[in-house]
Amino acid sequence: MAKFSLKTYSTATKTEMLQFFILNKGKNSGKPLNNPCPNCFVLTTSSEEEKQFFYSLCFGLWKTKSFEIYLKGSVIPFITINDCKQVLIIGL
Repeated sequence: MAKFSLKTYSTATKTEMLQFFILNKGKNSGKPLNNPCPNCFVLTTSSEEEKQFFYSLCFGLWKTKSFEIYLKGSVIPFITINDCKQVLIIGL
């Protein structure tokens, strides 16, 4: 089973090649990104193949609106880090 680390993005942390970003606020929560933004999580893997696998998995889950049932908030909807992990693990 592929392993990954999911953390909240901070501008103080250094980005690595084996990372991609997942939007966590708004209607597009769960969308994978190549560049960081202030409202995102960082998914880190140990190999390029795992990064591509999780990016594709996350993109597919986002396109099928699998993250929408976990949205919280009335004004600006958001997804929590635990819910994001749960969706990714279920998607495996």
